[in-house]
Amino acid sequence: MLHIHGKADPCWPFAGGHGSCPGQPDGSYADVPGSIVGSAAEPGWARRDGCALDAPQIEALPDLVDDGTTATRQAFTGCAADVELITVEGAGHTWPGGDQYLGEGIVGKVSRDFSASQRVLDFFAAHPMP
Repeated sequence: MLHIHGKADPCWPFAGGHGSCPGQPDGSYADVPGSIVGSAAEPGWARRDGCALDAPQIEALPDLVDDGTTATRQAFTGCAADVELITVEGAGHTWPGGDQYLGEGIVGKVSRDFSASQRVLDFFAAHPMP
């Protein structure tokens, strides 16, 4: 499971809570860390997949472009299925490496430091179906 999320996402706030963007229903959204790790009562992806929760591998991705964003990859180990979270500081509800499809004031910034499309392709290449 690969999840890429901007910390300045106004549509689905990283910390959870009320989100609102054009074309997306207004509402209350779960927090991203909770959906990844969760709790014993409400397990997230890493907990459901039996990952070691105490020491995920954390790696800062290269800051290649001065665009006001930086990214960190968190990978959980010992899982039945790998779980990764890429957190993009300063980015909004956008596709890293993609188009600024609506104004920054509406959806936030696009990160130019990496291509989300390439990351997804690399993830699936490393995790082929049995």
